[in-house]
Amino acid sequence: MTVLEPAEWRSSQAILIGVAAYDDQRLPDIPAAANSLAELQTVLTDPQLCGWPNTKVVVLADPHDSRAVATRIRRLAQGVSDVLLLYYVGHGTLTPSGELCLSLTDTDAEAPDLTGLEYGRIRSAFRDSPARVKAVILDCCYSGRAIETLADQAALVADQTDIRGVYTLTASDLAAHVPPPEKQADACTSFTGELVELIRIGIPGEGDQLSLGNIYLELRRRLRIRGLPAPNQRGTDTAHSFAFTKNAAAGPPVPKKGRSQTYTVQIPIELTSTHNQNLQPSYRHLWRRALIAAVLGMVVSFLTRDWRLGVSVAIFAAIAEAIYEAWSSSSVPAWRHVSAMQPRTEAKLRRLERSGYRMLHARTIPGTGVLIDHMIIGPTGVYTVTSEKWNKRLTVRTQLQSELWRGPFSQRSRLDEVRSTAIQAGDRISAALGLRITVTPSLSIYGPSTPWKTNTIRDVAVFKSFRVRKWITTQVECVVS
Repeated sequence: MTVLEPAEWRSSQAILIGVAAYDDQRLPDIPAAANSLAELQTVLTDPQLCGWPNTKVVVLADPHDSRAVATRIRRLAQGVSDVLLLYYVGHGTLTPSGELCLSLTDTDAEAPDLTGLEYGRIRSAFRDSPARVKAVILDCCYSGRAIETLADQAALVADQTDIRGVYTLTASDLAAHVPPPEKQADACTSFTGELVELIRIGIPGEGDQLSLGNIYLELRRRLRIRGLPAPNQRGTDTAHSFAFTKNAAAGPPVPKKGRSQTYTVQIPIELTSTHNQNLQPSYRHLWRRALIAAVLGMVVSFLTRDWRLGVSVAIFAAIAEAIYEAWSSSSVPAWRHVSAMQPRTEAKLRRLERSGYRMLHARTIPGTGVLIDHMIIGPTGVYTVTSEKWNKRLTVRTQLQSELWRGPFSQRSRLDEVRSTAIQAGDRISAALGLRITVTPSLSIYGPSTPWKTNTIRDVAVFKSFRVRKWITTQVECVVS
């Protein structure tokens, strides 16, 4: 399907519902819900993105009276023959009978089935609508356990929202997520924030338009990499192929033959003569090393009248200079060093150049101020390596592949930073190339031993520093999808 033509908009309708404020104090306010509602309306009516006319988008901010809301949804749905879209953000709960209920401003936390908007009413309205495409996006929550976690028991939610002919996208299988209250003034809920950002930046290599199915796959990938709850979808017929938005990152489409097309990343290597190589800056240190060894060897031979001793001194001098070069030299400017381990890791990575890898060290992602210790590009993929020195006396351990501990200190936030940096780098590279490039993050540890060789924790590879080269070279062949 393609983005709707003007004539088709006349028989389409979008209904956006956002509830940020609640009369019942047992239902905490969610300022981020109001921001999410406004942001989704903005991208939905942007002519360069989703293109919905303002007249075809009904916005219900902090509505009350569930019967009035249900009646309005039913009447609007009955008049739609093309696309019917409903979005809800706010608190979600389950009634005593297990029915999903969307909370409104005047919902009583103890009687949601009597004062909230039961999803059964929406189900009936959508089932009876003549619309050819029906889509529901639910960013709903229930904050009974913690303010920062919106627990909507979405495993049940997804099943209950499975209406024939309707595509349903829910925020989570277990628990949706919002920022802490003190950070919600200018923030969206995590799910809607990622959805809106994805619509705005697009997906490189996916053609001129993005379907609901395309959006779901990329949205799920982004949320999971960031350590946020993964969304879920239900779709019947061809609703998932509806072109929801224009692709802001439209570029050369990636050929598809049933499955993702595989590309091997080739790094062009210029073939030059030995003479030309010796003149290059990267080979000048070899001349310097040879000169130092030769001079010292001749001086010792002349003074001692023993050429054997002179040769031995020359060899020793060359080895000493090589060791000093490896440990002290770095392409990373001193003012950019964020870790004393960067030069040591750079020295380890330098040997990969012989196998066709290229490296960048201490580079900042443009416009973000985020600094990458090391980025490696080669036959097996694209990687970021973050180098850190930890106290040897602190035990390193993991818990359920989701927590990394350094003694009593959790490293969860550090892993999330490392992962986020790789995602941002991947997004920039993908936008520039017009192909989706995945950058794999890693954390190289100096100091304490680890009870594993390589362990992936929160989607970050964690290993001792001496394993960095082997980890990179033993990855599977680079695939661009």
